[in-house]
Order: sequence, then C-alpha cells, then structure tokens
Amino acid sequence: MYRFLVSIISVLVKLIYRVKINGIENLKDDQPIIISANHIHIFDPVILATLTKRQIFFLSKKELFEKKLFAKFFGKLGVIPIDRDNTDIKAIKSCFRVIRAGNILGIFPEGTRVKTVDINNMKKGVALIALKNKVNILPIHIEGTYRIFSKITVDIYPMIEINNFENMEDSEAIDKLTEELFNQIYQVKYGNTNS
Repeated sequence: MYRFLVSIISVLVKLIYRVKINGIENLKDDQPIIISANHIHIFDPVILATLTKRQIFFLSKKELFEKKLFAKFFGKLGVIPIDRDNTDIKAIKSCFRVIRAGNILGIFPEGTRVKTVDINNMKKGVALIALKNKVNILPIHIEGTYRIFSKITVDIYPMIEINNFENMEDSEAIDKLTEELFNQIYQVKYGNTNS
C-alpha cells in the first residue's frame, strides 16, 4: 500500500509543485538511517517519501490515530503514533524495531510545525534513538510555501556520523548531537541562528 500511494503521490507532486532537490547523493538508503527534517507544512512527509523508493516509517502525533479509520490507514502506512506531551516508551520501542529491522525512520526533531528557528524547539528524541541504535542521521531542510505551482526546495545535507559521539557521556552526547542536527538543518541555510 505504501509503495502504491507514493508512486501516485510522486506524479501528483511533480504536477502541483516545482520541486528542486539538492544533495541527493547524500541520501544513502541502503542502510538503516534516521531522516530528520524541519517541519513547515502538513505535506512535508509526502515530499520526503518521494525521495527514496524505500519505505520511510514516520513518527507522528497520536491525535492522528484517534479515529479508527485514520488509525487503520496510517497504521498500514507504517506511521508510528507518539504522545508528544509525555515520554512515550511504546513509541520509542517501535522506533527501535524499525531501525533494527534495517528500515528508514523519519522524524521531525521539533515535534511539530514551527515558524521560528530556535534550537530550543528541538526535542532530544532523535539523538536518543540514534545513539542507542548506533544509526546515522540524514539532515534535510525543506523550504517553500506549498502554494499550487510554487517552488519547493529540498536540501539534503551530508550524513551525521553517529560514531563521532560515541566516546561521550550519554547526556553530553545527546545534547551535542541535538545541537549538531539543528546546525546541519538550519545554520547552513541561515547562518548562525544560535547567537
């Protein structure tokens, strides 16, 4: 079902938007990775899904699963519900299973759509999952208005290698990795946003 929908969506995206992808060579999808991008629109997962032929298992708010029909639909697409207001152990374990099965996990590190670029918006879940599973993170920046026929730019940056953080204490590694992810997604685009 996932591949069928993505094949249809890919055609629609090309018809509706002018999508420009930079750095596609950085997307090494022959291994388990975490794809992590900024979040500006409800269609961001759709854009990310078209970047690879492999399935991306996205983490999304549990509210999407409140109605049975939607819960069944999103479940078949491999979407993982998460409680954004509390520590959701069940969701974290589901993420672990996705990665350990050799799949691709998709997480928006700010947890929701944001209008202001601020490192304080970053959640530490991506870093925690990456470190516990020794999996690299692919930072991506999406820019666009999503108006019909408008341009959407997708910048895929070099992979963040998890082994660069393995000799640190857990709390320090999580903080440093979260900061590095923020820098890779935003500072390359906007300069020093943390000053």
